[in-house]
Amino acid sequence: MAKNELNVSSIARLLSGDGLQSISKSTGAKPEQVASVVSNAIPMLLSGMEKNAGSKDGADSLSKALGQHKTGDVKDVGKFLDGVDTDDGKKILKHILGKNETATTKALAERSGLSASKVTKILAMVAPLLLSLLGNKKDEEEQQPQTQQGGVLSLLGSVLGSGSQQQSGGGNLDGLASMAMSILGGGSQETREPAQEESNGGLLSGLLSLFH
Repeated sequence: MAKNELNVSSIARLLSGDGLQSISKSTGAKPEQVASVVSNAIPMLLSGMEKNAGSKDGADSLSKALGQHKTGDVKDVGKFLDGVDTDDGKKILKHILGKNETATTKALAERSGLSASKVTKILAMVAPLLLSLLGNKKDEEEQQPQTQQGGVLSLLGSVLGSGSQQQSGGGNLDGLASMAMSILGGGSQETREPAQEESNGGLLSGLLSLFH
């Protein structure tokens, strides 16, 4: 990942290889199943954070969480995930997804062919990594006085916007992120599937090719 670059695609690249291998080993899921969950979960969790940060209390809470996780060393993602606190991850998931947690887990399980419990474990490993990445990015920006500070909502918008730029032409909830929010918002499998195939296929295939 290039210096200062943080978007959906760069996070996926970071998780590929050792990241997928570590999650696969910890959960017993096949690499392609892990890639399916992760490729959906990255934009989904980021979009959930962005939604929560839309209120002052939500933004303050997220900002505090990023500050607590910014010390996480994400240079070696495999090592980070091997030692990740999944209990902390489950708390993060509950805070991000709220009442949508069960439905979201079920949707990801159906897509990947995994049990809901394995999906939850995968998400509980990925969530702390995302907070550490975002916390480090926020801290990095704050160390640059010339950079205009827009808070956590602006940070999340830039990560999601840059991640969907090529496919959608920009916008926080376009492309991958809109697919993620369609799952959070409910709806039938038939309704969601075309959007999922169009917006998420590239990220999924990219994860798998990098893994191999």
